[in-house]
Amino acid sequence: MTSLLVLALSMAGMPWAAPLAAQGSGGCSPQSGQVSCPGDEGPPPSDAGQSELTIVAQENLWFSEPRRGGINYLVDGRLILPFEPLLGLTASADSAAKRQEMQWFFRYTGQTSRNAIFSLEWIAPRDLIDRNLRKTFLPLIEQTEARWNIFYDPVLASVWRGLGPGPVDFSRPEIRRMFQDDLVYLRDLYFDHPNYWRIRGKPVLHVWAAKELVRNADDLFREAMRSGIYICGDVFGQKGKEPPLDCRTGFTAATPDIVGRSRTQTVRQVLSAFEGYFEDAGDKDLIPAFSFQYDDVSFRTSLGLGGTAIQILAQGRQDLRDWLALADRYATPIDGTRYIWVGTLNGWAEATTIYPTEKGKLEFWDGGTPQGVQPYHYAKLEELQRQLFPDARYRKPRIEVTDAGDILFRNFDVLGGVSIKAKLDGVTRKLRLESMNGVSFLPNFDRVWRPDFAFDKLTIRVKNLDGRQARGIVRGRSSGS
Repeated sequence: MTSLLVLALSMAGMPWAAPLAAQGSGGCSPQSGQVSCPGDEGPPPSDAGQSELTIVAQENLWFSEPRRGGINYLVDGRLILPFEPLLGLTASADSAAKRQEMQWFFRYTGQTSRNAIFSLEWIAPRDLIDRNLRKTFLPLIEQTEARWNIFYDPVLASVWRGLGPGPVDFSRPEIRRMFQDDLVYLRDLYFDHPNYWRIRGKPVLHVWAAKELVRNADDLFREAMRSGIYICGDVFGQKGKEPPLDCRTGFTAATPDIVGRSRTQTVRQVLSAFEGYFEDAGDKDLIPAFSFQYDDVSFRTSLGLGGTAIQILAQGRQDLRDWLALADRYATPIDGTRYIWVGTLNGWAEATTIYPTEKGKLEFWDGGTPQGVQPYHYAKLEELQRQLFPDARYRKPRIEVTDAGDILFRNFDVLGGVSIKAKLDGVTRKLRLESMNGVSFLPNFDRVWRPDFAFDKLTIRVKNLDGRQARGIVRGRSSGS
């Protein structure tokens, strides 16, 4: 994207609006020093077809250990998520789990990390989400070329501050101050981060539930945009009444705000409604959303919430394909790049999560019955890859050896297993790199390991979480590092 310098504007009374400066299975036996075990995944996808489509993935950082002030997966022993994550009930501060989530995203979209964007839901300064962003997420994304941005939630922000639920009424001075103060905080801490996502040289701010900003918000949005912030929001059903925005999107898409509180809606009815919403975007930039269902039954039951539970149920892979086809059709270029919003990648209580679920457990509901479809637990990621990146094939793990004697684990899961048999002078010992201690991470989370012991022969076996494996034999005495 072209960098721009945002002109200084006079913004009396709005200090937050200070202008921003733009800115394979099987074995092989190589000789030491040679590349080994390339796998059978075929050539990696070329960059040419990938830069035209980028996935913007909503990532949630709000899960905590029990009694630590965040959202917990379990309430009185009951899971609030319809699907149990393959990685288990990990806290958002778990760096290894977060690495693994990022790696899946890079792998299944067929992209390198420089084409990936994470959009992080954010509520308030110095809360659990903000701490996880600074202490866990940023150190990880800085190891890659991926980008990220803030997904600002003014509804939860007002609730978190005790200003009440419901529409965010900007006629209230305390709500206006909240918005202004939050933008100052975000501008000062995050908008100049080297990995922060920019469009036309401006930092991108997504605003959740922009249609809820019902009174006296237009002037604040305009001033924020004039200060050099690119604002994208979801405004379904607000034709003629939406706040000023640079961009329109749909976020998690299949929600009660879209279709009303009815248990009878289907994914196809939602798609029909969204097609009209996308058609009506006019001259605004459009980042269409992909989501595949909505189900808040477990969430409401676990928390004892009243009201009508909603299920808009994906019946299987075809509903995913239809969602993705619609999003792909309306993803028009913005400065030469097409974007599709995926909501969500990781844990979200209302079932839109596309990260792998626990093996052998449901990934789709089928008419609300747990005896329904039980597909392979990577199905949602696989469909995203097949529909949007048909030329990109899943890259199987492989092992390489450098001239310096370092051993590289490529396309290998962060949390996968490494088994090693080291033989020296006829004596064999076994070891495992369970926690990958002593292993450096390269861009895209490839790993490099330098044995710190002498050996005549190393037999290495790596295994990803989905069962894909690679095996390699490294020969030659090493004196260690």
